[in-house]
Formats: sequence, C-alpha cells, structure tokens
Amino acid sequence: MFALDRDLIVYEPGLFREVAWTGQTLVTNASAVVSADGITVTASGTDLVALGIKAGMVVQLATLGVAEITAVPSATVMFISRLRGRMSDAALPVTASVTNDTATIASFSPQIELIHGVILASLGLIADGTTGAAGDAASGAIEEHQVLNGRELAPLEALGALHVIYGSAAPLAGPNSVLWTKAEMYRERFARSKARAAAAIDLDGDGVVDAIRQASVVRFRRG
Repeated sequence: MFALDRDLIVYEPGLFREVAWTGQTLVTNASAVVSADGITVTASGTDLVALGIKAGMVVQLATLGVAEITAVPSATVMFISRLRGRMSDAALPVTASVTNDTATIASFSPQIELIHGVILASLGLIADGTTGAAGDAASGAIEEHQVLNGRELAPLEALGALHVIYGSAAPLAGPNSVLWTKAEMYRERFARSKARAAAAIDLDGDGVVDAIRQASVVRFRRG
C-alpha cells in the first residue's frame, strides 16, 4: 500500500473518534503510560507485536488524543509522535507525560488496500507476487514494487480510502448526515486527484525512473 493510517488523519484528525467502528479495532483501552520524553508509550496487558501494530498506524490516547505510531520495538512499548509533515521528520513529542492513560488502536487497512487495488489497476500495474498470465515476466507486466514514488501517491490513496470509510458509515446515520457529505466530497476529490496521478516506474531495477504512467490515460493493446 502507498498510504498508511497516519495519512488519513492529515485530512480527518477526528477520524478515529468519529468512525473508528468501521475499521479494525486491534487494541481497546489498554492501560498506557506516556514517558516524560513524550514519545514512549508502555502499554500493559497486550502484545503489540503479535497484534501487528507497526509504524504508520494511529493510536488514540484517552487523555492526550491521537498520535501516529513511529515504531514498535517490543511487545509492550511503542514510540509515538504528533502528526508530522513527513514520515522522515523527527518525532514531535506529545505535550505531557501521563501515568494513567488508556490506548486504543484501530486500522483502516482493509479500506486502504481496496483503493490500492483500484489505483494499481488504473495505472496498469499488478500487485507484487501476482501469478498467472498477467504476472508472467514475458507479459511485460509491471509490479507495484517498481513504483518509485509511492509516497507521492499516498494522498490519492488516502482520499479514496476516506470515501470508502465514510460511504460505509453514512447509511447508518441517515440521508442528510455529515457522513454522506464527507463521502461524496472524498469521492469527488479522489476522482480529480486520480485524473492527475502518475507513477514513476523503474523498469530494470536500477533505481532510476524509466517510464511514467498516468492513471488518466487509456491504453489499447492489439489482440
């Protein structure tokens, strides 16, 4: 996937309070201690590694609010940061240490993965490890790992995922709810962004861009 859960809160900081129930809840109200450095959280009574918690996910702290997870060095410890401009930026400590907090972690990876497939298809790419005729080397199919600008495509993937998330939540909220408005807004933003999207492709594995593929271009193939 190009996008991560943390990319969603760039657009919707309150997403994990508003519609977290439409995602996958992995940790619920685990006892948590935020260290004085503002970036280390110790969570007891849960195994973060076994649950698949990893960098790029989002944790909701009852006292301090939402933060992105930057690393999970052990089963009970995770490093966090306030939302950064870039994932390569240094961690931004939360405002205070807390000795009696709770941590909840949910993920929208299924929705992101769904849109990831849509984007790959629109770019004429296939998922890594795809088998069969479409994935044979002789077919000239290009796999997703050959895309060099995946992080540049993350905003597009996030917009599509937000459309799916709010679209699935909206029917339970009524026809005039703000969830319908958001679902439609993100549908339109995703469509506009996809029309401008382009993937930088490395065809020979040397790490250099050899081709550009645009999602808005339709390609015909002689049978």
